[in-house]
Amino acid sequence: LQKYDLTIKIFTDLIGDIIHIKKFPDCKLEIADCLYRKGEINNAIAWYESIPEEHKNQNEAVAKAYYNLGYIFQADKSEYEEAKKFYDEAVKSGGRTEIGNDAKTKQKSIQDLLALQADIVEQEKRIVRGDSIAAVMQNRDEEDLEELDNNEYLIRQYEKINFDPVV
Repeated sequence: LQKYDLTIKIFTDLIGDIIHIKKFPDCKLEIADCLYRKGEINNAIAWYESIPEEHKNQNEAVAKAYYNLGYIFQADKSEYEEAKKFYDEAVKSGGRTEIGNDAKTKQKSIQDLLALQADIVEQEKRIVRGDSIAAVMQNRDEEDLEELDNNEYLIRQYEKINFDPVV
């Protein structure tokens, strides 16, 4: 922990020295990384966010900042849509660099995860509809039983209850 504090102090001092102005984004990345490792996630987020805001022309640093923000929102906050947005930005900023390619991989994984979550929600809706059909089967009239076999009856009741075609 003390090493992180010392590292933060060193890079903060470098930011204050105008001679190292070209290294400001890299210094900010190091400070944000140390803050993250210390468990100061919100402070790390603030430092990472400052890089694209203040150093738009430093594509590599901007890509790294977005990538790290994506990682934080994915791993620490479980906010996958937000994480995907940051990975999208890292891909734009990083292009075909290593960080850009890594971001693209993460982006795809989260996109797949979000699609699976949507599928689960849809399956849960279908299960609820299935329960509704079971309830109708229990309450059907004796008259209906005589006229239709069970499968045909279920199909008709399903269509009456909730016809929602799968697109």
